Amino acid sequence: MEQSLGESDAAIAAARTAHDLEPEDDQVSFGLAGVLVKNGQTAEVPSLLGVDPSDGAALLRKALTVGDNSVAAFCAELAHRLLPDDPKVADTLGEIYVREAAWSRAGAAFARAVAEAPQVATYHYHLALALKGSGHKDQAKAELLLALTCNPTDKERDAIRTTLARWGAPLE
Repeated sequence: MEQSLGESDAAIAAARTAHDLEPEDDQVSFGLAGVLVKNGQTAEVPSLLGVDPSDGAALLRKALTVGDNSVAAFCAELAHRLLPDDPKVADTLGEIYVREAAWSRAGAAFARAVAEAPQVATYHYHLALALKGSGHKDQAKAELLLALTCNPTDKERDAIRTTLARWGAPLE
């Protein structure tokens, strides 16, 4: 909407009008939330999304279900501020940053998840993908090998081995 109008104030006004006409339509509420987040006007976003801004778990669940990456990142970042030591929150935030191809931000989030739960293979795997996306191929391979030592599930082990093979790395 903002791109087609070329002006953030006009985009916000149009989104508010749509929301006023269809206040029960989740897509319209999400659209208004997205325009507001993109313009740094986030105060009313949690209420538009129907989530308590002090409930980190609810914000994380919303981050996982909202299609707009900027809104998902807003929810996950707020959840991370509320639950800074929760590796699942850091991992989810990293996944959202990967969708935006924000590799260094994703790597930092995944590194926090690994620091909080170094025994979880998934977090090492995700960190490896972010490292690769950032151009740190050797570090990414090392992280995958470390993931193999963290008792991954069979599905995770297969994904790790497939990724290592695709990257031309030895499995041991």
